[in-house]
Amino acid sequence: MVKKKCSINSLRKSFNARTESAGRAIVEMIDPQSMSIAETCGRYHLRQAGYNV
Repeated sequence: MVKKKCSINSLRKSFNARTESAGRAIVEMIDPQSMSIAETCGRYHLRQAGYNV
């Protein structure tokens, strides 16, 4: 996302089949505001702990 090699919309189109729900769930967890995988993981865990990030 950061390097503009792909977009959220292109990933959503790639995982649009009924059998690809796990892939769609992962795509929905991607935070386009994050600048790294570590930040994405941190944001995920903070949200799971109840924080608003």
